Formats: sequence, structure tokens, C-alpha cells
Amino acid sequence: MATLEFHFKSQNSWNMGPACGSDLVPSTNPAPATTAGIYIIHNSTENSTYVGYADNCYNRWQSRYEVFHAMGIKKSYGKGILCAYCLPTMDVGSMFLEGYNNCEHALIRAVVNGLLGVTQNTNTQLANTPFINKSITMLRVLLPTDPWGKLLGARQVALHKSQHY
Repeated sequence: MATLEFHFKSQNSWNMGPACGSDLVPSTNPAPATTAGIYIIHNSTENSTYVGYADNCYNRWQSRYEVFHAMGIKKSYGKGILCAYCLPTMDVGSMFLEGYNNCEHALIRAVVNGLLGVTQNTNTQLANTPFINKSITMLRVLLPTDPWGKLLGARQVALHKSQHY
């Protein structure tokens, strides 16, 4: 049985402030170029959280970041939208990153079940589908700072064979 760990490090985190350009200052994509992995977005003002998969965070954000400028979102608000990326690890075995009963699903369910504290999960797919991968017995999440926005930054939960997480 294995521990699945999401270790979001400071060097792989950013906020959406740079995406909030003005008439004088252009918007910029704040996301780093990454390998395939899992990302988490936390709107600390609204206390909402989204989990996703990206082949490359820079490319994933490329077609989305300018909406912050287009919608008139202020830079101070954008700075409160915290983003981080990681490549999850397991101490035994491996899993796919994306989709049902894989890494992305495990983290979505951790957010839904309050592992990182009370937050509104904004995922529409997999949020209400139990994670039933029995090869994972422990789930650990480490965010860049503790707390990270309104989320608790270093948490873990044992997943029991008889429960659906």
C-alpha cells in the first residue's frame, strides 16, 4: 500500500496579479513552464479551490490569463488568486496523473472532504465521485506556505479500505 503526496513548492507557485494588466501595462502570463502535473488554484478572497491537470502550466494559462485584464479584475484581487503546480509522488508504485481514481481525482476529493480546511470546491467533474483506488492508503498535501490563503498547508489523511474518500 502506498502514500500519495502532493508537494507544492514555493518555486512552483504564483498568483494571478501579473495577469491583471491595464491600459498602460500589458497582461502577462504568470504561470511557469512545467512538465505534466497537477495544479491547484485557490481564490483566497472567495475561499474557493479548483484542482486540475496540465501538460504544461504555462500553455494551460496562455489562453486564459488575459481574461483577468479583459474583465477588469484589479491586480490586488488577482494577487489573492494563488496557484501552484506539482508532480505527485508515491512511495510505492505509480498512478496516472489525470482522471478517475488517479492523482487529480484524489486531490479533488481531498478538497471536497475538507482535508485542507473549509473551502468551496469548484470542480464539476469528479468532485462528487468517490475515490476508490485501494492501492492508496495515505494522502498527503503540502502547500507552499502554511496556511496558503485560507487553506491549511500541511495535511494528511489515512484512506481506509472500507471507506470511499
